[in-house]
Amino acid sequence: MNQSVISFNFYLDIFNKIPIDIIRENILPFTYNTQPFDLCQDIKSFFVYKKFSMQLYYDNSIDKDEYLEWLSNDISRFMNDDIPCMIEYTDSYIYRYSLLYKNRNKSRYQVLRYIYNIELESPIERCINTQLCVLNHNERILLLEFIYKMIFPLQGLRPLHEPPF
Repeated sequence: MNQSVISFNFYLDIFNKIPIDIIRENILPFTYNTQPFDLCQDIKSFFVYKKFSMQLYYDNSIDKDEYLEWLSNDISRFMNDDIPCMIEYTDSYIYRYSLLYKNRNKSRYQVLRYIYNIELESPIERCINTQLCVLNHNERILLLEFIYKMIFPLQGLRPLHEPPF
């Protein structure tokens, strides 16, 4: 059986065990709340820039098997103030990861352990997702400019397509 079907059935079973008054009083009211416009725009920006940057690296890579590793490396370098992470993590880099909800009350050492786990032990796409999610929309624009300078070093050379933002 398909994994998504199993997962859906699992959650459906749990949902069916919740008393109807709990659903009516505590869950349904939240489904009617609209999300803030800025949050919706940030989510759209995340997906647009993720897709665009992945396609940009795929289209311009020599080794199609490692384009995501290069993308992750370049995002890390951008977030680390253009200093390779193998040299050091800057305070701003660590601070970005401390903004994640799961790191909100953690020490610097614990945040560094989280960064280590994300960058070295997680699947590469999860690492890229995490990196992009700690950037806001304006920082993603700056990231794209940083990437253009790395991929297209000749002044004025730009890719054929631009993200829709």
